[in-house]
Amino acid sequence: MTKRLRKTFESTKFPQTPIIPCSAVSSLNLNELVSTLQQHVYIPRRSATGPFIFSVDHCFSIRGQGTVMTGTVLSGSVRINDSIEIVSLKEVRKVKSMQMFRKPIDRAIQGDRIGLCVTQFDPDKLERGIVCK
Repeated sequence: MTKRLRKTFESTKFPQTPIIPCSAVSSLNLNELVSTLQQHVYIPRRSATGPFIFSVDHCFSIRGQGTVMTGTVLSGSVRINDSIEIVSLKEVRKVKSMQMFRKPIDRAIQGDRIGLCVTQFDPDKLERGIVCK
């Protein structure tokens, strides 16, 4: 099987791809697999500096709480009580709360996937867009 895979990879742009035969049942070569993955995975640096830019991919209202925008922090950072601008609506809103994977957080930085709850606005006006500070 390894020879067949190697031959297939030779005709792609991945001819030097490591092939680690392993078994989850017997734990054969699992340490080698993990070590190889760690050597070849790119982990980008995340920075809290720079302007806050947030890419919104979903927006909805929660009665009594405000409007929640979910998305990814593209640059900078945001904290609870910060004022952010919803660019397409030309409106400024205060951050009331934030969550990451359903857990409350006080601060988010570049690369974080979060839900931002801000003071109420009509979520139908913003399904996708950019928010900044």
